[in-house]
Amino acid sequence: MEYQHGPLAAAGSSSLIWSLDALPDVVRAAVAATGAAVVEPALDPLTPLLAVHRLALAHPAGRDPDAPPDPSSSLRLG
Repeated sequence: MEYQHGPLAAAGSSSLIWSLDALPDVVRAAVAATGAAVVEPALDPLTPLLAVHRLALAHPAGRDPDAPPDPSSSLRLG
């Protein structure tokens, strides 16, 4: 419901609203009125959280979220 108190004003036809839980009908209608695309989870709300983390960490750094670096390589000494 907090979405209606500010972020909704920034939504438009080129926006993607990615909800981590099912949206109440009133919020879904408000988003639809802006022309923004909406993604809601079909299963457990924590499931898309993994995708959000992958995208948030990889995209700004220019990395491919489907091919993360080997974490053990940063632990190698020498």
